[in-house]
Amino acid sequence: MTATFFRTITVDDYHLEEIPPDAAVVFVGNHQNQFMDAALLLGHCPRSVGFLVAQKSMKGVIGFFARLFNSIPVARPQDTAKNGPGTITFTQGSNVLTGVGTKFITLNVGKQSICPKGEDPIRVKEVVSDTELILLDIPKKSAQNVPYKIFDKMDQSQVYSEVWKRLEHGGSIGIFPEGGSHDRTELLPLKAGVALMALGAMAKSGVSVYVVPCGLNYFSGHRFRGSVLLEFGRPYRIPESLAETYKKDQRKACGELLETIKQLMETVIIHAPDRETLELMQLVRKIYQPPNVQLTTEQYISLNQRFLAGFQKYKDRPEIQLAYQEVLNYKNELANLGLKDNHIEDSHVISGLGALWLVSVRFVLCVVVLVLALPGSILNSPIMFTARRLALKHQKEALAASEVKVAGLDVVASKKVTISLVLTPPLYISYAAAVGYYYGYKAAIASFFGLFLLSGATIRFAEEGLSMFRSLLAIFKVRWIGSKITDLGNKRRKIQQTIRELVAKMGPHFAEDFEDWRIIKEDQLKDEKSAKPKVTLSGRASVPYKSNNSWDSESISDVEWREIKDIQEFMS
Repeated sequence: MTATFFRTITVDDYHLEEIPPDAAVVFVGNHQNQFMDAALLLGHCPRSVGFLVAQKSMKGVIGFFARLFNSIPVARPQDTAKNGPGTITFTQGSNVLTGVGTKFITLNVGKQSICPKGEDPIRVKEVVSDTELILLDIPKKSAQNVPYKIFDKMDQSQVYSEVWKRLEHGGSIGIFPEGGSHDRTELLPLKAGVALMALGAMAKSGVSVYVVPCGLNYFSGHRFRGSVLLEFGRPYRIPESLAETYKKDQRKACGELLETIKQLMETVIIHAPDRETLELMQLVRKIYQPPNVQLTTEQYISLNQRFLAGFQKYKDRPEIQLAYQEVLNYKNELANLGLKDNHIEDSHVISGLGALWLVSVRFVLCVVVLVLALPGSILNSPIMFTARRLALKHQKEALAASEVKVAGLDVVASKKVTISLVLTPPLYISYAAAVGYYYGYKAAIASFFGLFLLSGATIRFAEEGLSMFRSLLAIFKVRWIGSKITDLGNKRRKIQQTIRELVAKMGPHFAEDFEDWRIIKEDQLKDEKSAKPKVTLSGRASVPYKSNNSWDSESISDVEWREIKDIQEFMS
């Protein structure tokens, strides 16, 4: 399922062998792609993992697979929350909450809490009147006349009992401690449940518990044939001393473990304060990287993480702010012209008959592969259009119901997959029945299984055809504005020099043994001029090509032409 939806699934298995095969393990991951997160971890984790799943998801296709993989259902307060009448006002540091048009008398103190829009639930100590409450939890910020929801207190004793039972017997569980899925670029505050489960098992039975951080880094993860890097971090054994602290002071122990888990998770994911910063730092990485250096996916991610970390640490320095502004201006100029950075890179130039031959060959190949993809595309079009339409509808609904989602992209992929799983069998059966009506049952059986093979071939043909088509469009665009590309090329070279000088200057302060630690060595930067040039047209833009179905240093930019916006589409 995941192998079909994603074009590339890269697993960083460096620490996999360190995961104990028989000990109690809690796998913790970031939650940016709803049910696809669990599906990816289940498919590539060396242990049998039972995930904690929202009770409301334990039905339909998702519920079937959740039960199949021995998941643990969890009833969440937000799933049964009700909108409260009126609006509320509260002040930071004060335990008094007032309302307008509210009916606080109906609240069940101890069993219900107030959740202001965009805030965490607040427990109630005492109901003074219909319009005034005394709070048990002191608000961390102020708000005036905001809507709110009423949360019911959930009895989670059965959930904790099941988790502790599995951990005591050396089993493993999977949990996304952020809570619900989201599409932000940074981690949400972690929920205390994961700490209570791990420390509770240790305190209850004395079992040793390990925490394994799992980083799910998506590139156009909501799109069909996007890409993902799954990284397993080094297992962390929770100290026994922390379990002893838990017996005396649960709040302190859970706080310490949550902070540790957050730090562990940050080592395996790309996180940024906002999407603009993320995209800018990824562009910085691309400009910095010489064309003669081909990075593995793991190095690719790591270098982006380092640029983000370095920027966060030194962003107040004048030279960093100046460089940031230069990159931002360059990025905006590219966007205004409808170009990408790979169009601007210096390249070897060919012209005349060579250019005409290259365009002609790519055009013919483009037509051939798109024609080959046509039959399968037509037969699967009911699934594609229905899945896309329902996924967009679900996206809007999820966005409207959430306080943390940015665009609701985290629910799109899961909806597309579930709709496809439901529609594919009956559609293919109907096609097979039609064939059987005219040619007999043997032809019907052959056509049913043949449709799956045809669909796989269609995906490959469509990818190749769209790649070639996009590159042809880019060629003509580049030829049309060739003079402006020359000016942008000069700006790019200046920015590249500035970035490399800053790396050389700030690197030794950022990391000890910087020369050994750095991914791209100094000699690789010096050897850049010896790199094999890319084949391009005389518009000074690189023309990507692909051979043997593998990306080499000359053709890495080809990925950026794909409609599905794969790694380089997102990262540049």
